[in-house]
Amino acid sequence: MNNLQNKTVSLCVDNCGVIELLDKLMDGESKKLNLVVEYNVGQNRCGVESQDQVLDLVKIINESRHLNFKGIQCYNGSNQHIKSYEERKLATQKVVEKTRSLVDFLEEKGIKVEYVTGGGTGTFEFEMNSGVFTEIQPGSWLFGDADYGSIMTKNNKPVLEDDSHFYSQSLYILSTVVSKTEGKRVVLDAGLKASTIDSGNPILKEPQMRVLKYNFGGDEHGILSVNENEKSKDLIDQINVGDQIQLIPGHVDPTFNMYDSIIFYNSRENNLVTRVEKIKARGP
Repeated sequence: MNNLQNKTVSLCVDNCGVIELLDKLMDGESKKLNLVVEYNVGQNRCGVESQDQVLDLVKIINESRHLNFKGIQCYNGSNQHIKSYEERKLATQKVVEKTRSLVDFLEEKGIKVEYVTGGGTGTFEFEMNSGVFTEIQPGSWLFGDADYGSIMTKNNKPVLEDDSHFYSQSLYILSTVVSKTEGKRVVLDAGLKASTIDSGNPILKEPQMRVLKYNFGGDEHGILSVNENEKSKDLIDQINVGDQIQLIPGHVDPTFNMYDSIIFYNSRENNLVTRVEKIKARGP
């Protein structure tokens, strides 16, 4: 813990045994460890199920020697990718109502709740304006991906097609055409080792090129092929071996974790590379 002396660390908990263990581990430390009690607001992953269970954990924390009750986490990741804007908004309102009810319950018991965290890329605009959450946790918005790019905005447009939306795509996979034969397909050097498939295949960066269909062709290969759209045949004809094509990953988080470094470039200055950074947080 010595390397954390000048930093503030908070941990989420939903189990009394973990709280007791953390209290023992902090014995001898000069600072208390901040704990955030996690409440299940619909994802059915981490988090206790009832307000009384939250209260019980808060009491254990407050009775400990080395721990501090910081607040609550009310996060529902399953709402983030709901395609419909109105359905996503309605689902988030249920989270907000459940969170507000918990805060009111705890404060009626004399426990002040100054920290309420939650929200994600797909829903944070709703949590942000709820008056309940004091912190929101959008992460994928920084880079974007094809799945988030397909959810609808308040203008009833997919994120990738709505220039007025408050975040946009910024991360791409750079691939190179390595094969072209009969003209109905081209092969890229970006396959299963370049992008994950849990949220669908990558799509092409350029909107006019999305009439081409991308399919994985193995570990190191991706295949761009034509479809019924006549424009796709013309586009295939224009692509040559050696051409570089940028892809938007289906799911940015695990895809980002597949790489050792990230290249920053300025699209306003002829794609000038400005720096290269190691991905230090890479790992399971």
